[in-house]
Amino acid sequence: MAMDHISQKKSKGNKMLFKTQIGYDIASQSDKRKRYKNNEGNKGDKTLEQIESFQSFGIYFIENISFGKFKLNGGVRWDNNYLKVDDKFISNGDDSGNIKLSAWSNEIGFSYKILERSYLFFNSSKSYETPTLSELSANPIGKGGFNDLLNVQKAKNFDFGLKFKSKSTNFSIVGFVVNTENDLVPFELEDFPGRTFYQNAGKTLRKGIEIDFNHRLNKNFLARIIYNYTNFRYGEYISGDLNLKGNYLPGIPTRFGNFELKYKNSKKLNIVYSRNYRGNLYANDNNTEKISSFWRDDFNFSIPIKIGKNNFDFFFGCNNIFNKLYPDNIRINAFGGRYYEAAPGRIFFTGIKVLI
Repeated sequence: MAMDHISQKKSKGNKMLFKTQIGYDIASQSDKRKRYKNNEGNKGDKTLEQIESFQSFGIYFIENISFGKFKLNGGVRWDNNYLKVDDKFISNGDDSGNIKLSAWSNEIGFSYKILERSYLFFNSSKSYETPTLSELSANPIGKGGFNDLLNVQKAKNFDFGLKFKSKSTNFSIVGFVVNTENDLVPFELEDFPGRTFYQNAGKTLRKGIEIDFNHRLNKNFLARIIYNYTNFRYGEYISGDLNLKGNYLPGIPTRFGNFELKYKNSKKLNIVYSRNYRGNLYANDNNTEKISSFWRDDFNFSIPIKIGKNNFDFFFGCNNIFNKLYPDNIRINAFGGRYYEAAPGRIFFTGIKVLI
């Protein structure tokens, strides 16, 4: 449940506009979790049964000030979270418990209009993220209850850039720097094959650039290019006897993006071709397992059809046109080198959508 109250006020002479927003959020979640032994695909004995609940309450204040070509915005928020686990499988002991987490977060931003629909901007904020119920319930000691070694992930965020908009072109370039503490990092254990657990890393430094370019070539063709460069590294992280400072964060490519060309005519025939790129990335914290880059091409089209008084949309497409072999889902820090889950090969799909 959430509620907002918004008010606006103009100063004398109508030169300055104030916009104030005050609100709160209330959320509640409950999970009934059971776990059984996997006997080569058959359900074995029960190993866990517990009820997990998550209640949160947050209140915030946001102020926006407009003055000529300048805009200034700021906000502050306080959140209180209560996590509880009620152990129903007590043959191995009662692991019931609760965790209380609260934190302040804030944001301040500034923008300057350089053209009618174009502006420069800068934002700075502090944020936090609690572990989820599924992350907390993955207890590496093999018992029920929560993994009480997990802490809140905190971040200091900075982003800045330019957004430009004209009749035929939309363009944005955004740079960002994020400093985090206690990142949640997945890993696996030999004693529990196929299960994912989580631990906190020390600190990370994440830097990057995002470019988004849209241009209408003519009344029928629209082109779009998206490019992302990332440099996500551990600032402090001791794992066992290893110091992983300076290593890349696993599972995140250093470069990725896509090119997309769309065609649409007066008969509403839509044709889309896209070429997607994912750069090199690592599958583990040690950066010993490197996954190479790849390109993938997709194509689809759709056309409206009318039969009598009924309207339909017929579509057809092909993903991975050139049947590129590449790993899709990467199991980060998997035990025994089981990092890879293969992506589908060439896929054709078709269908008819009924328009009501």
